[in-house]
Amino acid sequence: MPAKYKLSYFEERGRAEILRLLFVGAGQEFEDERLTGDSWAAFKPKTPYGQMPMLTIDNKTMINQTGAIARFIAREF
Repeated sequence: MPAKYKLSYFEERGRAEILRLLFVGAGQEFEDERLTGDSWAAFKPKTPYGQMPMLTIDNKTMINQTGAIARFIAREF
């Protein structure tokens, strides 16, 4: 069964845009979760370092920081 990927970031492009482009370029499906200010306040305690963007793999593994996520995507696909 293929893994499920969920990329969480704010509504603007910012640091997650390169990650979205990597997923699209690889032809890999992913959930693009866009948070607003109110939902970020509730979501922040769930993140490992209180940072965004965050990639969740199969609803259990979480990876923070743009460079680490980009390297993961590049190696995976």
